[in-house]
Amino acid sequence: HEASAMTMIRKAGGSAELLVSILLDTFPGFRDACITANGRQAFFYKRAQIAVADLWAAFQCLPGDLSAACAFYDCDKITTFADYRVPQLLRHYGVLVYSDALAQKVDSNTEIPAGAMDEIY
Repeated sequence: HEASAMTMIRKAGGSAELLVSILLDTFPGFRDACITANGRQAFFYKRAQIAVADLWAAFQCLPGDLSAACAFYDCDKITTFADYRVPQLLRHYGVLVYSDALAQKVDSNTEIPAGAMDEIY
């Protein structure tokens, strides 16, 4: 990308989905994944998707080249960022029911380690 963020963004051609792929290919730190209890790899790509969504939100309404490059036509192709707030809201409205063991951890503010089964499932 010639050490240029703008070049990298332009390579996506206005596609949020393609820019996520470019970020994943370019920066290993964006490849958030884990191994499940049954040995399967689970991919989240939350970091790359948030980066693209933040570019869109921050720059798509401003004048200039950056605005045009960040006016992604397919933002609907990237997923919702299921951080702790989504399950928190779904639990509040009774859509999501935790096991007793998980509910106890959440209610007592026990930290759940990254990659733990309680985080993944």
